[in-house]
Amino acid sequence: MKLKSALPLAGFAGFLAALSSCKDKQEESVPPPPEQSPEPGGDISTLGAAPDSANAWITQFRAIEDDGQRLEFLADTLATGADDIEKIMAAALDDPSAEIRREAMQGTSSLDPDKLIPILAKAADDADEFVRDYAMTDMRRLPKEHHLKAYANTITSPHRDVRDKSIGFLANLQNHEGFELMLEAIRDGDEAAMEHVNRQAQALVGQSFQSHEQAVSWWRDNKDKFDEYLQPLGE
Repeated sequence: MKLKSALPLAGFAGFLAALSSCKDKQEESVPPPPEQSPEPGGDISTLGAAPDSANAWITQFRAIEDDGQRLEFLADTLATGADDIEKIMAAALDDPSAEIRREAMQGTSSLDPDKLIPILAKAADDADEFVRDYAMTDMRRLPKEHHLKAYANTITSPHRDVRDKSIGFLANLQNHEGFELMLEAIRDGDEAAMEHVNRQAQALVGQSFQSHEQAVSWWRDNKDKFDEYLQPLGE
């Protein structure tokens, strides 16, 4: 016995059309795959891409030959932030371009004092006066408990501007610790530093000195005659 067809010919054609339409809709509803991000530390022309470590960033940074592109790469990184930013700043401070070294100092606000102080010491010894000035400005803004540690790095600086600013700041502290550290500015016998320290010492404790050894000896023998603000006791 022959089985009857389950669907008439016209009905079967309609079924196939409906099935094809359903398949088309399913394909349209599938979202396209997401675009892949560039690999970290990849093409150096992709400025602003964040490498996965400070070492990778430094390698990428140094591979960029154009000063303008290195500057842009550094500025983008400082704006967006990165892990171990102090290593990135230190590397940028080794750059031959003074403009790039100045840009490196724009990242100081993101660092805690313990990480910032070595950066400021490095910048305070820079050949460019503007980099040094940025460093000394940031040093003044450190929390007071970090001042002595920071200025110990600059009080004997070979740069006159840095040493003078260090002497002036320590004198303005008007305390024993600041005065004692200020005397280190004349350890090498520099005449200009000696003149500056003597002006400050005369104003603070009524003394001037001929040498570092004399100053240290006098302070050791007389510091107990002054209160914590360098005011003579008994007055």
